Amino acid sequence: MSYRIVRQIENKRFNLLSAAITAAVGLTATTSVKGLDGMRALDLLGSFVFAGSGTSGDAYVQTSFDSGTNWIDIAQFNYSGGAIASGLKFYSLDDTAVTTQYAPTSGTLTDNTVKNGVLGDELRVQYVTVGTYTGGVLTIYGVSKA
Repeated sequence: MSYRIVRQIENKRFNLLSAAITAAVGLTATTSVKGLDGMRALDLLGSFVFAGSGTSGDAYVQTSFDSGTNWIDIAQFNYSGGAIASGLKFYSLDDTAVTTQYAPTSGTLTDNTVKNGVLGDELRVQYVTVGTYTGGVLTIYGVSKA
C-alpha cells in the first residue's frame, strides 16, 4: 500500500482597513494583521467610496519582518482626480526574488505601484486623506496565500 502526502495550502482572508472618512486624516496606521508566516503571495482589493467633494486619499500597504519595529511599503493605492469616484483597485503580489537592492519606504511609495518579493509576516495600512467627504469609506481587503 502506498500513501500520498498532500500539502494543504492555507489562504487567509482579512480586512486591513475599513475607515469612515468625513474630513482630512493625517497619516494614520492601522493595527497590524499578524501570523502570516510563510506567505508566498498576496492579493489586495482597495476602494474609496464617497458622496460629495474631496481632494485625495492615499493608502500604503506595509509589511514587517521584525515584529512591527520597521515597516516597508509594498503597495500604494492613490485616489485623486476623476479616478477617486470609481475607487476600486486590485493588486496581486508574490515572492518573486528581489534581484536589485530595494531601499525601503514608509508612506512614500510611488502612486499606484507595488513591490514584489517583499512579504514579511505582518501587514498593516498607513493612510492619509485631504478634503471633506460625505459618507466616505476607505477599505482594503487582503488574501494571503501560503
